[in-house]
Amino acid sequence: MKKFFTVLSLSLAAVSTMQANVFTTSGDGTTYTLASLAKIENSGVTADGNVYTLSDSLVIADGDQFQLDDNAVLKLADKATCILFGDASFEVSAATITRTDDDAKPNQIELRKADAVYGFQNVTFEYVGVKSFETNSLYFDNCTFTQYVYQNRVSGPIAIGMTGSKVVVTNCLFDRNEYSSVVGAANIKCSMVRVENCTFNKSQQVNRNMPMLNLTPGDSIIVRGNVLHGDSAMDMVGGISVANLMGLEGPMFVLIEDNEIDSCRYGINIQGAISEAIIRGNRVTNNRFVRNNDANNGGSGIAIYDASKSMNLKVSNNYFENNLWGVTVIGGGNINLGKIEVDGVALAEDDPEYNVGRNTFKDNGHDDILVDLAFASGTDYLTVYAQNNTWNVAEQTEEQIEAVIDHQKDDATLGLAIYMPAYVEQTTGISAIESLQPSGAAFDLMGRSVERAQKGRLYIREGRKFIVR
Repeated sequence: MKKFFTVLSLSLAAVSTMQANVFTTSGDGTTYTLASLAKIENSGVTADGNVYTLSDSLVIADGDQFQLDDNAVLKLADKATCILFGDASFEVSAATITRTDDDAKPNQIELRKADAVYGFQNVTFEYVGVKSFETNSLYFDNCTFTQYVYQNRVSGPIAIGMTGSKVVVTNCLFDRNEYSSVVGAANIKCSMVRVENCTFNKSQQVNRNMPMLNLTPGDSIIVRGNVLHGDSAMDMVGGISVANLMGLEGPMFVLIEDNEIDSCRYGINIQGAISEAIIRGNRVTNNRFVRNNDANNGGSGIAIYDASKSMNLKVSNNYFENNLWGVTVIGGGNINLGKIEVDGVALAEDDPEYNVGRNTFKDNGHDDILVDLAFASGTDYLTVYAQNNTWNVAEQTEEQIEAVIDHQKDDATLGLAIYMPAYVEQTTGISAIESLQPSGAAFDLMGRSVERAQKGRLYIREGRKFIVR
């Protein structure tokens, strides 16, 4: 008990710098709702029908619980914070958490109970975000986060605060938020993060050098079936990034699969020491909006960078169109863009090095030069297999493919690409491919990902056909 009150008092000291009045629940096992809090004098919560206003910060003590009221509208005043040391559920049929007025800048919902499970379902967040401060489990389903404004050093509507956390985000919309929509600090290694079937629309409006989805690697990071659409006016905003910038150690698995990424500074960035990473089935298009129109400032469909030379990455079944670069390799360990044979001997499909390839490149380039695959200077030690792909050439011959790959044969300081044999079934060349969609993904008329369970159905979006296989 003494330890609890020490932690709580430290938190209240921090809150008191923002609000003069902080109401703390009793800690005796009571379950609180907005309706019940509104009946308590000095709770800071007032009610007008189903509209509740939190005028000062609120603390749910350890031992107590909070349950968000169904169909409630919760308005937070300027600098108001909701701090949860106890359990809580935000699972409702519908609810909105927003600010009191245009001048209010409320703080976030703070989750501070270690090992707790916090669930959010069918909640719309306007100008307000959620941050975990402990190792706990969070899941968000069918929630909307819109127009989040940076507050109290929290730079995203969903902020992951501690190593070992588990976060699941499904079927959510992130719309025009100031900073990255799901973000973990660079020194945090999560136990598990899964982001699936979400839409990111023009988020990261502050236009800093950040992606819309900004994660550190962990035991299991899965980013699958999402739609990310950037803003052509935002020349610093990337799509998806999973980056080990602080040299985090231990086994790490990353899967980036079946996403649509369009109109960003770059599509996918994967960076640092990662023991196993897979990027497959993504549609990466029109990522070319870079500062001063300088291709050296970005524009990659996929950017691969690992100065430690220890990343293990397989890339397959992706479609790249109209990016400034198709794939750029700035460093790495075992980077595999397709490997079906070695020295003319076919690999068995169960060989650990086997990778089907089947990446397709169309109209990637800049300054009237087509660039499907490029290495950075100083990567001469690196050999990358890139077999069984469809390159942006009329005929999949070695002579023609060489023209769209920038590697050791052009400059001795660059890495070497082994790209033959190419994928040969497309006998008419790249011009025959008008609307290739990676298998396993489809998108409805609103641009949101369609559940894979709807097998075999045909969807039409913007005049193109997509089939779920």
